[in-house]
Amino acid sequence: LSFGYPEGFSMPPAEAMISGCLVVGYHGEGGQEYFPSSSKFNVPFGAVSTYAQQVAAAIDFWEIGPHVAAYTLEHSTFVSSTYNEAENKKDLERIAKLF
Repeated sequence: LSFGYPEGFSMPPAEAMISGCLVVGYHGEGGQEYFPSSSKFNVPFGAVSTYAQQVAAAIDFWEIGPHVAAYTLEHSTFVSSTYNEAENKKDLERIAKLF
């Protein structure tokens, strides 16, 4: 469950996604870039009743079974291929060329 406050880049949800966990909750604005648009369980910040509904929906989704593995693998692959040492190095090299 992600309770990220709307600022910055919250690492715990990203780490959970990379680990193959099903993540439900707030992206905290900064985390919006790694909460894929395909995520079924994003919740607008402060929407407490929606949060509860999404947790219930995630439990139902989990109990369905076969779709969970493909869904979590998709998000794990997205986050791990976007946020890694090689991509960070490319970003730093790109930024360094600006100066």
